[in-house]
Amino acid sequence: MKKVIVGLILLLLLTTAVFFLVVEKMPYFKAEKYLAGDAVCADAPLLTGLSFRQNGKKMVLRKTEGSWLANGYYAANARVEEYLGDLQTAVIINKEPPQPKQKVVLNLKFASGRTGTITVAPAEKENLGIVMMEGKSYLVSKNLLPPADFAEYYRQPLLPLKDREIEQIIGFSGDWEALAGLRYEGALPALPEEAAVAEHRNFVIITADGIKILCGLYKYQDRFFMTVGLKTTIMPTAEAEDFVNKNGFRYDGWFFVLTGRDGNRLFEDRAPD
Repeated sequence: MKKVIVGLILLLLLTTAVFFLVVEKMPYFKAEKYLAGDAVCADAPLLTGLSFRQNGKKMVLRKTEGSWLANGYYAANARVEEYLGDLQTAVIINKEPPQPKQKVVLNLKFASGRTGTITVAPAEKENLGIVMMEGKSYLVSKNLLPPADFAEYYRQPLLPLKDREIEQIIGFSGDWEALAGLRYEGALPALPEEAAVAEHRNFVIITADGIKILCGLYKYQDRFFMTVGLKTTIMPTAEAEDFVNKNGFRYDGWFFVLTGRDGNRLFEDRAPD
């Protein structure tokens, strides 16, 4: 009799354990990890790395010594921090919105070494977004799709002509004012190997305060690159000399990537050698 009772107890315990194991795996019994009002990424300020691919191009943001690099070049810190602020303050509104067509996967790396991924997309309603985490979709309070224009991740414009009067340009016959707003989409430490045979043109900009900007244009098929060097004239102002000393490193040795539109315009507007 005792053996029967023990057997029944063991059977009851086994049945109970199996029941709870099955119930735990049922989604409608499982506790939701993310609820309405929860932050999408509350620890975004602790990020030291963020990468994603958008429109066929890859962006790798990396924090080093308190500043951000964008694909290896000095980033616009304020713009990167603004986006991380959106990641930190965006909150979940509800669960399971319609599946979006346009998605971007964010690869996250934190100071602790922890990594993770979040998929973001725009929502149908303006200024709202969709995030996908751990296989579930949520409507959130902000559109967290990162800027598709990679120029936004860098300090703009390229040439240091803001609030400076151009005194002379040698080797350029186009619109001087257009140079002041020239933007770039990235910077490379060297020309791509296949662009070693690129066409090359030069021009020089001299400002009234005594800065000499040496510009080199490279054209390879439909790709354009530009080098920039800062020097001073014989008699620069003290402010101009200080600017060159403190900012020359941002240009030395870099090939800046221009859009096809700007590259073509500069190459065609250049005065003949």
